[in-house]
Amino acid sequence: QTEYIWYIPTNLQGFVPNTQYTLQFPNTPGLQYIYIYDITMNKLLAYGNQGTKFTFNANNYSVFPGTSYNIGILVCGFGMSNGGYTQQTYKKGIIGQVLLNGKNINTTGWISEGRLYGEYLKLYDKSAFNKVTWNSNVSSGINQHLTW
Repeated sequence: QTEYIWYIPTNLQGFVPNTQYTLQFPNTPGLQYIYIYDITMNKLLAYGNQGTKFTFNANNYSVFPGTSYNIGILVCGFGMSNGGYTQQTYKKGIIGQVLLNGKNINTTGWISEGRLYGEYLKLYDKSAFNKVTWNSNVSSGINQHLTW
């Protein structure tokens, strides 16, 4: 199965708009895809395969002057149907040092949440559709959180 894990680094100084940052994860066996979000303004900053060195900033949209933003990281670890039988034997998520501008940020701490709420409710199954309140106005969901 594909596994989704949210990570939010704690005790980091806020990210400053219009400043470039690099974030690098250890390259581990298995297929994992990473999404880096500005969780203050609900914007996607970067995404790619786990072995990628990610570069991001807040230049592509408006951030209030004098404010900072925080990041959240979504790791998608692919399962057997996406990457073959060996995928089930690999550890998933962030394993090892995470480097922000070359500095290990694992010592600051993490908040993590496995299994997305929609997956928990089995919203992929039509019989579970009534477990949440749906909004038919698709445009109202733009730039909103990725949860129900």
